[in-house]
Amino acid sequence: MTGSARIAANVDREDRLLAGLTARQLVILATAALVAWVLAALARAVLPLPAALGLGWAVLVVGLALSLGRRDGMSLDRLLLAAIRQRRSPRRMVPAP
Repeated sequence: MTGSARIAANVDREDRLLAGLTARQLVILATAALVAWVLAALARAVLPLPAALGLGWAVLVVGLALSLGRRDGMSLDRLLLAAIRQRRSPRRMVPAP
């Protein structure tokens, strides 16, 4: 048999699980929603309802930006991790005082 096999061009692309979102995006959104809910519930004990809801919405907006945002073809959560790694890395690359 001398047939040719077709290979898909998007083999490096992540799988879409729900509503066009990847598993990593869904985990970030679920975590942001849980943290927002807990923060709003805790803040409700000491703050009025609109202020507590504002705190929860702020956390949700940050979670949405991290999971759905992109910069230069890179997702914002990976970009944030790269920035944290760079900030924590040593400033000198040679073993000199």
